[in-house]
Amino acid sequence: MYDLPHPDSGPDVITAGPDGALWFTELFGNRIGRITTTGTLTEYDLPTADSGPDGIAAGPDGNLWFTEQLGNGIGRITPSGRFAHYPLPAPASFPTRITAGPDGGMWFTEIVGDRVGRVEAGAGRPRADLAVRLDAPATVREGEQYAYTVTVTNHGPFAAADAVVTLNLPRGAQVTGTAPAADRSGTNRVSRRIDALGAGQLRVFHVTVRAAQRPVVIATAEVGSRTPDPKRNNNTDRAVTRVTRP
Repeated sequence: MYDLPHPDSGPDVITAGPDGALWFTELFGNRIGRITTTGTLTEYDLPTADSGPDGIAAGPDGNLWFTEQLGNGIGRITPSGRFAHYPLPAPASFPTRITAGPDGGMWFTEIVGDRVGRVEAGAGRPRADLAVRLDAPATVREGEQYAYTVTVTNHGPFAAADAVVTLNLPRGAQVTGTAPAADRSGTNRVSRRIDALGAGQLRVFHVTVRAAQRPVVIATAEVGSRTPDPKRNNNTDRAVTRVTRP
């Protein structure tokens, strides 16, 4: 028997790797372990806390693929210890077991999502092209209520994890409502978190304000996520509104 160095590891699933070693998940320790047939042990901390690695299997691409129960995604680790994270589009899916399929993909179960999923083993680095659009009336009257509409779209090719959209309001604008509920703790700022936004999906948010006493007001919207976005020129937008006297 070979003891692990951390008492909180919770070793779960083990599989043979493409390098001749055995690879395993540490569900409680949030690590991926590797042990050779002679007992040499190496551990790799997952880059995201509390991911809950569970199932693990070797892929046809020469890497190890594993599920992240609490991280709501699929992870990949190379034999040299480099990680990649592929978020699932539906929140709280709770992926568990994973295996290599006959089609070159990695297939996995979602115990809470009640689905079977597939990720392309040759998918490369995860990335998502997020875009934001901000709409507002061209003209409003001073003191009148009006709405900003923020639309966030993921053009793919992967889901975007932990996306945050922020609406920066004109100085003096009074927020009177948000739909759905959003974080209004910032000064002249409203933000909304999206756990995961799948490729091709969009979310729409509405923020109602009372017009400020200024001739022209400008609001801006911005979006970002934990998933790399190679196209950044569509991550911001702005809306200009003219305010007239009653």
